[in-house]
Amino acid sequence: MKIRSLVLVPVAAGALVGAALVAGPNVGAASTTAAQIPMASPPKDTAKENIARIAAGTEATQTVTRLVIQAGLVGTLQSPGPFTVFAPVNEAFAAVPADALQSVADDLPTLTNVLTLHVVPGTYTSADLAKLDGQSLTTAQGGKLLVQVQGKNIVVGGAKVAVPDITASNGVVHAVDTVILQPNG
Repeated sequence: MKIRSLVLVPVAAGALVGAALVAGPNVGAASTTAAQIPMASPPKDTAKENIARIAAGTEATQTVTRLVIQAGLVGTLQSPGPFTVFAPVNEAFAAVPADALQSVADDLPTLTNVLTLHVVPGTYTSADLAKLDGQSLTTAQGGKLLVQVQGKNIVVGGAKVAVPDITASNGVVHAVDTVILQPNG
């Protein structure tokens, strides 16, 4: 799978993101049953937006956005961080057998483990990752992901970084071509 760029699309209040309603100002509030991510228009400068809003406004990451909402992790991805997120694109989820994906999505602890395996505390740009070739990063889940440089590609936890260095106000996002299901470092 070749991904050259990500397209930011508007996600207005009241719009559907995957199967989750995006509405209202109480993002991450304990009293809400569905996380709410208001975003009137796509950010031109992602450095001013948090990771949750960037993902919600990016067409290629709608599946992971839906799962983050389902797992109740939006507030974390809106917090100051900093975080490095390896965000699987929709095609990465499409490559996971449907019954396996549904099984993970239906089990909140497993879903949370898988999603937090894609989050690393701290900010690691592609230049930083390249310097870590052969080393491991410790994820928010507690597992370790091996960083490898393969030619011109950076691979983290077996997932190739397809679109690097999407700067956020609370870290950096790298779109990846594979869903990381287990630590490998």
